[in-house]
Amino acid sequence: MLDRATGDDRLIARLDSIASRIETSEEQIGDRLRQLDDHISEVWQVEEQLSRLMELRDMLTDLQERQGRIDGRLRGLARRLSLLTFLAGTAAVAGLAAIVLALR
Repeated sequence: MLDRATGDDRLIARLDSIASRIETSEEQIGDRLRQLDDHISEVWQVEEQLSRLMELRDMLTDLQERQGRIDGRLRGLARRLSLLTFLAGTAAVAGLAAIVLALR
């Protein structure tokens, strides 16, 4: 009579099976949580890189605007220097002509 599984034995076997499945599920959930944590860390790193890139883009835009203003001022100075060079050349020619006329 003791060789047969009793109701208690079947209940214990069933509870052991449930406990085993719960343990397996806990391990799977732990693995999934670690994977999720890894993915969240990756997303966070990408967010930080994107933030740095946006800051660099803003700095580059600011530098381009400054360079545009500097280029405009340099063109203005180049025009003034060209005019001064022309006037100095004209004055030099007029001075030489005056010297030549005075020596005659």
